[in-house]
Amino acid sequence: MRAAVVDLGYEVPETLPDDGEFYAGVRAARGESPYLDPALRVIAAKGGTHVGTQCPTRKWPLAVTCVAGHEFITDFDRLERDRWCPQCTHNAPKTGTNIEAVAKQRGYECLHSENRVGKDGRSRKYVTLQCPVPSHEPTEVLWDNFNNPEKGGHGCSKCGRASAGNSKRNSAAAIDKRLAAVEMTLVGTYETMTAAAVFECRSGHQYTSTLKKLEMSKADARCPVCTAESYEDVELLDEYTPETDSVRTKLTWKCRTCGEESISTWRGMRIRKYRCGNRRCPGR
Repeated sequence: MRAAVVDLGYEVPETLPDDGEFYAGVRAARGESPYLDPALRVIAAKGGTHVGTQCPTRKWPLAVTCVAGHEFITDFDRLERDRWCPQCTHNAPKTGTNIEAVAKQRGYECLHSENRVGKDGRSRKYVTLQCPVPSHEPTEVLWDNFNNPEKGGHGCSKCGRASAGNSKRNSAAAIDKRLAAVEMTLVGTYETMTAAAVFECRSGHQYTSTLKKLEMSKADARCPVCTAESYEDVELLDEYTPETDSVRTKLTWKCRTCGEESISTWRGMRIRKYRCGNRRCPGR
């Protein structure tokens, strides 16, 4: 008995391709167009027209005519990302004029704007602004953050820190309470909990840190000088001052067992398993 020959509506190649075009044609021949209605809704919302009856994939080419009469080829993926007529977009007013107007409305002066592509492949606009306060240096911010009232409209960092300092969270009473909790005394001025400031511990050691770091650190590791003095195997020979950087400043250490000196940062000595650099040291 002979098998019936069925017309599939498309030719089956000997070797099936891997680029997806063949399978898109299969879905089109079967009348499957799951993206046609969503694409038509987007086109109609923008005042455009489309005559085709198929859209089986997100990348299926669609011939569209915009409200200005421009004909162009697009697809559902571009429509979903709000990509419309290239001629209308090209002839639209430049964004820089809008940036200058918004910046001027808030009292800023737009010095420069540019688009940069990040590691994630997305293009973002950065603007360099001059603060209304002449003594403040120009600052660079994301345009989306500056032009977003819901996020506070980030602008000059110094003005932002001053504004945060006047809030209830950063009031003098709140700062005194938080300093008492970490058993530290503030030396100099305080801006915000993430801004560097000079602190003094109960033993009189002064160093630079942030209030947020102090609150996140354990009680026995807040003061770097007290931490170094608690080591039984090594002794810190250099003076630890507020200008010392715990991550980058090289310090001299002396092993209490063999007497050999070594060079390391405070953080490096903190995380080392054997603090003495001499491998033959009896204390290792």
